[in-house]
This record gives sequence, C-alpha cells and structure tokens, in this order.
Amino acid sequence: MSRLPLLDRAALDEATAAVFDAIASGPRGRVSPPYQALLRSPALAGRIQSLGAFLRFESAFPDSLREFAILITARAWNCAYEWHAHYPIAVAAGLPEAVVGAVAAGRRPDFAEADADAELVYDFSTELQETRRVSDAQYGRALARFGEQGVVELTTINGYYAMFAMILNTFEIAPPEGVADPFGGRETAS
Repeated sequence: MSRLPLLDRAALDEATAAVFDAIASGPRGRVSPPYQALLRSPALAGRIQSLGAFLRFESAFPDSLREFAILITARAWNCAYEWHAHYPIAVAAGLPEAVVGAVAAGRRPDFAEADADAELVYDFSTELQETRRVSDAQYGRALARFGEQGVVELTTINGYYAMFAMILNTFEIAPPEGVADPFGGRETAS
C-alpha cells in the first residue's frame, strides 16, 4: 500500500485542482499514482509533468529507445511500478521481449534480436546508472550516433526516470495488486 492515499479531485484547493486537470487533460490522459504523490506540491508537479511530457511525447529519441532507457533505469532502482508502467509501452514500440527480460533479470541482453542503437542505449544508460558517470569512450560512441541533442536527451531521460523511481520507492507506490514483481516473482499486495 502506498504511503500516500490517492487524492480526491473534488477535495483539492483551486491551485492543486488546476495542476491535476492539466495533467489529466494532457497526453497522459490521467493522473497516475506518481503524479498523485507529486501533487502534494502542485507547483513542482506542474513543472515535472511538463518535462515528462516533453521526454515521453516530444523527444527526438525513438519510442523503443526511450522506453528501453526507462526500463534500464527502473531496473537499476528496483522500481516495480515504473517497470510495470513502461514494459508494455516498450514491447509495443518494438523492443524484443528477450531483451527486456534479460534486463529484468539483471543480465546483459543478447542484442542479436535488437539493433545497434538499443545496445548503445543499454551500455550508456547502464554505465550512467551504475557508476553515476559516463566514460569518454561511451560518451564518444553516443555522441557519434545520437549527436549532442540526443546525448542530452538520453541523459535527461535517465535522470528524470531515476527521480521518478525515487518518488515511487519513497512513497511505496507499487503496481496494481496481483501484478508479479518483475524483479523477484512476488505478487504485489496492497
């Protein structure tokens, strides 16, 4: 069970309700549990949702690569909710299930089924999440393939979803009841 109860839209003050409505009417189409937590600070929630909308819906990165970076981040932080939310998006965007399954299991995927860009996103994101830095060699590879804008966006995707993993983990926001834990096989309970 989450440490924070879901908010009742009708009980919100005017400023919080305005941010709630902006999130619900945006490209997400709803106010998901992590945004429910963030709405405890409505100005912060509004700013964060703007950045998230850009990264999810306007970034230069292809959907499959963005979602792969998100899943790598979710795994690095053992964030089951983030994984649960983005796994189906990643697979629908064309990321092979074998690649995703290896990340869930904490293993380096066999990239024979994926393109070289997925392997580069894996190497870059994994190094960034594990060491909190990116080596000159890794940076050079990413820069040569994705350009400066792409490296900035890939780094920001990793950072944004690490922030979300921290929020989700701090407030113990789990996937819906009955969903298997992607990292340990347990089912969630509320």
